Amino acid sequence: MALVAYIMVPAFWAGLLIGVCYVAGPAKFLTRPAARPAAPGMGRDAFTIWNDTEWAILAMLVFPLLFVPASRFTAISTLLLGILLLTQSTILLPALNAQVQAIQAGGRPAVSFDHKTYIAVDALKLLILATIAWKQCGEMAFPVSP
Repeated sequence: MALVAYIMVPAFWAGLLIGVCYVAGPAKFLTRPAARPAAPGMGRDAFTIWNDTEWAILAMLVFPLLFVPASRFTAISTLLLGILLLTQSTILLPALNAQVQAIQAGGRPAVSFDHKTYIAVDALKLLILATIAWKQCGEMAFPVSP
């Protein structure tokens, strides 16, 4: 059952990541012009909830590691996902939320690479998740002796 979790949880997370970050996120800026001023606040709220959801999904990925040893690749990849998520939670989201506050206060935030960095981290997480699921599928189809 744990081996199935190593495939299903990363695939589930990857699918949600694509939906939230690469479909729903950009879609809010395609709204009619009158609704665009609300987009940054909506994005802030959506990504705050998404961040909490990602922590729960990471816990679902870590939980099987407590009972069934995973490959070194899966364990290191899971740790890397945790580090990337921690970086987003503690550095990037607070910086982006401060930019939203500046916009809502009528100001212009200073130029930064926080948004592009957040997108790059999401792309890296997506690559890691897809690789975990792909590698685990291969290991289930062709088990390797320890």
